[in-house]
Amino acid sequence: MKLFRLSETLTGTVVVGVITGLLATALFAQTERHVYSFQGGSDGNNLVVGVVSDSAGNLYGTTSAGGTGNNGTIFQLTPSAGQGPWTKTVLYNFPKSFGASINSLLIDQAGNLYGTTFYGGQYTSGIVFQLAPPAQLRGQLDLQRPS
Repeated sequence: MKLFRLSETLTGTVVVGVITGLLATALFAQTERHVYSFQGGSDGNNLVVGVVSDSAGNLYGTTSAGGTGNNGTIFQLTPSAGQGPWTKTVLYNFPKSFGASINSLLIDQAGNLYGTTFYGGQYTSGIVFQLAPPAQLRGQLDLQRPS
């Protein structure tokens, strides 16, 4: 009688172990997908760690080099409708007077982007900036210094 109960317990333990293993495999089986490859030059290069997203799923980030002045860019990546490539838009090219961006961005509920630069500004020691979106067009932003 005791042998039968031990056999039931072992069978139940094995079944629970197999189910747990299958669930763990399903949960951690992820797919990596290529979103965008930077080309350098006016496209921007030397990506700064981290991106932020808005409620529409767009991603925003910075590069510390490249762009029209070779001082870095602020960019937007817009997802495609399907599994196709994302669309990249350079929102801002850093001029030498602002310096290059070296930190990732923050975004607020209004869609303003905030970041810092390594050098530039009044004392050439860097600035904190705000990139404010216009009322109707998200893809083109005006750079403003926070007041």
